[in-house]
Amino acid sequence: MNQALQTTTSPAAWLLAHPEHLSLERATSYLVGRVRARTPLGAAEYLKLTAAPVRSSSAGSLLRPDVLRLGLEKIAREMEAEGLPAEEVLNRQLKDGWRQRVQLAATKMAIYRTLFGLEYGRSQSPPYSLQRERELYELVNRRLFPIDMDLIKGELPYLPMIPVQGTQEHDWEKGCCAFEQLQTVFKLALVLSGRKGKDGWRQVKGITEQPAPPLDAISWPLFVYALAIEPGPLRHFVDAINLTCYSTKNPWLDTPSDGFMPYEWSASNVAQLTFARVQAGALNAGVAKLDQWLDEGPERVGRLVALWNKASNDAGAGVRLWRRR
Repeated sequence: MNQALQTTTSPAAWLLAHPEHLSLERATSYLVGRVRARTPLGAAEYLKLTAAPVRSSSAGSLLRPDVLRLGLEKIAREMEAEGLPAEEVLNRQLKDGWRQRVQLAATKMAIYRTLFGLEYGRSQSPPYSLQRERELYELVNRRLFPIDMDLIKGELPYLPMIPVQGTQEHDWEKGCCAFEQLQTVFKLALVLSGRKGKDGWRQVKGITEQPAPPLDAISWPLFVYALAIEPGPLRHFVDAINLTCYSTKNPWLDTPSDGFMPYEWSASNVAQLTFARVQAGALNAGVAKLDQWLDEGPERVGRLVALWNKASNDAGAGVRLWRRR
């Protein structure tokens, strides 16, 4: 910028020739960066980022410090070997990395002020500081949805993304317990969906005959409709099957418990994840109610299987939920 100013009549003329430097985002990043770097942790973070920059990685590995903390020496040597301007590119990456980090802090503080304005005003931590970011994590964890605070106790002292960890009781991919220890509703979900083999139904109390094979695209809607008009909580059986398949369309329920699904920090994502957390609780409550209802009488298990078999038979007989025009 200094070299450019020497060839123009005034700083104003240079700014008019380069309007991108007048953007609100750039001005905010500059001011937030100045404020943040004046704090001890912010200054240490700035030096750490510029001395050992963070190499960009895919969203799925953002929460892995062993992947995040990679030096750029190898990249520099490869670029130099190919005759590329390694120093210029690396310096640009350093500046971009700090600018992105500052913008992330500004985004989090906007969320903090919007959702927890009273706590933000009472905070004794420096503005835009790492301490305020951690205050936001704690508030979200206590009031909105769970955040694994152990993630910031390692090498990475902040959360670059919102880490959504699965909250299901069971691990349906790797297994968590013996079939006999599962709730009745989940035993039925595994048996009817064909994941317990040909004779798995014999291990479920209340099933007196072999169920029909897994339903297809024609018979499944018939089964869902039958559950919907059936009195009692049988309609929640669809949710039980979706839970075992990680197909509820809810991030808290469709993420395995041993992994994380990263979401960008934004007010809309925080709101959506909060609402999804409430929905997940309601879904789990409905499935638990159905499980209790099934355990109260083996004949209720038989009724569910009968509806399953009827949907299969009706589909084979040409029954549809719609009519051809």
